[in-house]
Amino acid sequence: MDLVIRQIMEKYGASLEVLRQGTWVPFRGFLQPGRSNSRQNLERETTLTGEASPGRYVFIGPPEVEVAEGDLLRCRGREYLFRQAEEICCRDGVVYRWGLCVGKGAEDTWGSSSK
Repeated sequence: MDLVIRQIMEKYGASLEVLRQGTWVPFRGFLQPGRSNSRQNLERETTLTGEASPGRYVFIGPPEVEVAEGDLLRCRGREYLFRQAEEICCRDGVVYRWGLCVGKGAEDTWGSSSK
C-alpha cells in the first residue's frame, strides 16, 4: 500500500517545501482547500478588495517528510502554517502524513466559533 501511495504522490503531487531547521526541504505531496459542511466553511468572508478568506487546507505528504503543528509549508510561492499534523500508520509503519493548514499572514480564525 505504501508503494502505491508513494507512486501517486510522485506522479500527481504538487511541488511542496517544508521549513526544517532553517532550510526549505522539497518533496511532492498534496495541498487542497478544505471542503466540509462545518459552519465555518459555509460562511464566506470577503475583504474590502473582494478577496475571499483563504480558509483551511488539507495536506497529504510522504512518510519520510516529518511535519508538526507550527511548521511552515510552501506551495507555489505561498506559505501555510500547520495547525494539525498526524502520521497515518499501517501495519508496518507510517504510510503517509496528513495535516490541516491555514494561509500564513491571513486572518486566522482557527478554533473560533463566532465572528
